[in-house]
Amino acid sequence: MKKLLKTLLFIPVIALSACGENLGKEADAQAAQQYQAQMAAVEEAKNVTFSMTMSGTGGPQKIATSGTYKMKQAENGDVYYYLNAKSQVSYKIEIYRVKNEKYEEVTYVKVAQAGQSYTLAYGKKDNALYEEQIEDYLMTAELATGVFYAAFASPDAALDYLDGDENNTTVTYYSNGEKNLSIKAVLKDGQPENEDDEEYSVSGQLVATYNDYRFASASVSSTSNLGNKSSAKLSASYGKVSISLPSGWENLLNKAAK
Repeated sequence: MKKLLKTLLFIPVIALSACGENLGKEADAQAAQQYQAQMAAVEEAKNVTFSMTMSGTGGPQKIATSGTYKMKQAENGDVYYYLNAKSQVSYKIEIYRVKNEKYEEVTYVKVAQAGQSYTLAYGKKDNALYEEQIEDYLMTAELATGVFYAAFASPDAALDYLDGDENNTTVTYYSNGEKNLSIKAVLKDGQPENEDDEEYSVSGQLVATYNDYRFASASVSSTSNLGNKSSAKLSASYGKVSISLPSGWENLLNKAAK
């Protein structure tokens, strides 16, 4: 958990409500492993809608940060990202990467940062620079959304964040039924991973819930040795996703090609 709680302190991160505690009946570790095995047999979701909100303060100056992040993935491979982070350096980014009959694929990017904004569109067909043009935007979006979705995609993945904190963390499993599992991990008296760590989590809680053998939601909160507090809320759903490019995208594409 320390790895996750420490991450929350230092990346761009809206005030959150606490995760509900109606998690069902307590289950044992063996039942959790059986659930994990059943998850592994379920086909990977082809449509995903993921959202995350984060907030907190960090460092000796207690710098406030907040953010909202969204990701949509459609069955045909189209993706959409939305990032809105506010801190010492604030930015807003929207990215659409959509299959297109005429241009093979189009990536549309809208950015607002430091009082400036711009919108771009790139087509893949006959564009040798396409991947290079969109690489930095997609990397930023993946680091803010895809990485965290993958981190909670399964119970084992979520518990990977407990590395190094086993002695200070209590893990409990709960279930509301055959297709449901929740993990609750509570950190107390957390210690620094390294002697030179200026800030580290001393207490915190992680709750992750899985429904129908897929990640459904998670809530994380932490307090650091400097008195800073951070929190995050994540959720995912798996209904059909359809992503369309915003109006006017082809005019932007034509201008970029000249």
